[in-house]
Amino acid sequence: MASAAIRLRLKFEPEVGQFPGLDHYHGAKTQLGYAKLLRILINFILKQEIRKKATAVDGFEIRFGLSRHGSLVQDLYLYATQPEIQEALRALGQNALYDLLKWGFGGLVAGATAVITKNRQANKKIAALSRDVAELKKVLEPALKEAHSSVREQGIKSSLYLKSRKLYEFNQISLRRIEGVRPEPNTEVVEVHISKLNGRTGTGRLVFEPQGRSYSFYPATELTGEEMAILADNLNKYVNETFVKVKLKVRKFTTAAGKLAFYDLYSVSR
Repeated sequence: MASAAIRLRLKFEPEVGQFPGLDHYHGAKTQLGYAKLLRILINFILKQEIRKKATAVDGFEIRFGLSRHGSLVQDLYLYATQPEIQEALRALGQNALYDLLKWGFGGLVAGATAVITKNRQANKKIAALSRDVAELKKVLEPALKEAHSSVREQGIKSSLYLKSRKLYEFNQISLRRIEGVRPEPNTEVVEVHISKLNGRTGTGRLVFEPQGRSYSFYPATELTGEEMAILADNLNKYVNETFVKVKLKVRKFTTAAGKLAFYDLYSVSR
C-alpha cells in the first residue's frame, strides 16, 4: 500500500515578456525529462544506487495530481510503495529530502558537490553520495536535456518545488551550463536576415546570408513592439526572397571548441 504523499510541484513561466502558451510537444518532453530525473535521483538518494533507466526504479512512485484550471502549475505526488522506502523517507524527513534534492540538481547542472545546510541527515547523505555525482550526471545527461526542452525551444523556464519551497529552476543559464557554452565578454552589432521568429516570445533564428547556416537568438530583455515589428517584417521579406538585412545588438555564445552556439538579443534596428 502506498504511503502518505509528499507533494512536488512543477511550474512553467516565460523568462521575459508575456506567456506565449506552452507547446504540447515541448511541454510533454520537459515533463518526461523531469520524470526520469526525479525517479533516478530520488532512488539514488534513498538507496545509494544508480539506475540507468527510470522504469527500473522501484519502492516508490510519482503520480500526477490535478492541474489547476487557468495555470501551468502541475502538482505531483511522491508515494512510497515499499515499507523500507517509507521508513527511509520518514527517517530522512522532508527538510533533509529538500536539501538532498537541491544538492542533487545542483550537482547535475553545475557540478556542485556541496550545499550549505545545518541538517545533519542531509550532510551525512551528501558525504556518502558525493563521489558518485559524476557517474549520476553521465546517466542523467539525456534526461537533463529533455527537461530543458521548453526553455530551449520557447524560452519558457520551469521550476520544481517541494511543497512551497523552490528546489531548482531550469532556465537559459542552466541550459547554457549543461550545453557547455560560454558568453563573449562584449556585445556586438550584426547585420542578418531573420529566417524564423516566434511572434510571442521574440525567439528565433538568423542567417548571415540567404540559405546559409542559421543560429538561434533569445531576447535578453523584453523587446518593444517596434522591435518585434522590425523582426516580423524582416522575416516576411526573407520568406518572399526580398533579402534586406536587419541590425541586431547581440552577445555571442560559443562552445568549448570555439564554435558559435547562439546569440542573446538586446536590441533591434533597421
